[in-house]
Amino acid sequence: MSEVNDVREMFENDGKSMEVVKLVHPDKILVWDKSGKATSDSWTGMSGGTEELLRLIKLEDIDLELLKKLKVWNVVAPEVQSAVSNHVRVIVENAHDVMAKARAGRKVKFANIPREMICVKCAEPIKVVPSTVAAKVEKLGILLVDYIKDFHCQHCRGPVTRGKKPNPAFAHLPKVMKCKCGKEVVINVYQLKNKAEKMNTTIEELIKNFECQGCNRTIGRKKIIK
Repeated sequence: MSEVNDVREMFENDGKSMEVVKLVHPDKILVWDKSGKATSDSWTGMSGGTEELLRLIKLEDIDLELLKKLKVWNVVAPEVQSAVSNHVRVIVENAHDVMAKARAGRKVKFANIPREMICVKCAEPIKVVPSTVAAKVEKLGILLVDYIKDFHCQHCRGPVTRGKKPNPAFAHLPKVMKCKCGKEVVINVYQLKNKAEKMNTTIEELIKNFECQGCNRTIGRKKIIK
């Protein structure tokens, strides 16, 4: 391939503005780096009145599509062009291999978990996600075999109760307290519990003897009866 004398051309590489000076056979180019910091492979110089860095860059370190658009690519030997192109392809293939191994690792991790389970109530086969099953088994602190033996589909299991479950220790208490004047106040059982402990009494006694603020003001200024 014949040499091209004028290969000077501006381009952007890794966010840096560069200018091609010449090809350094077989697979490097000499460039003016207009935005980089000095390294072991660069020399400080002046270009156009501005301090710049003269640097050697491997062709394989430049994006292949960009490299093919530069004039310097035309003076690169065919065998070097092929090697640079193959180097990029090998990098991509290696990345694909890593991802394939990662996916295989995930499959091995859940290899003993079936992709389908039978509901013990309706006998319907239900497709399941192994990672989700693994998380449930771990959360419940049981063996996988026990989870499978007692597996219920969502229809047979019924609606899932959301929110905080009520404390069974307070299940016998009413939902409201009623004053002798007829006014009702919704019970906050934990506030009553703290109040009962401070007054050395029981929650039941506080509910029984409840008086609203209209009958017995305990908050703010008491109403003066004339």
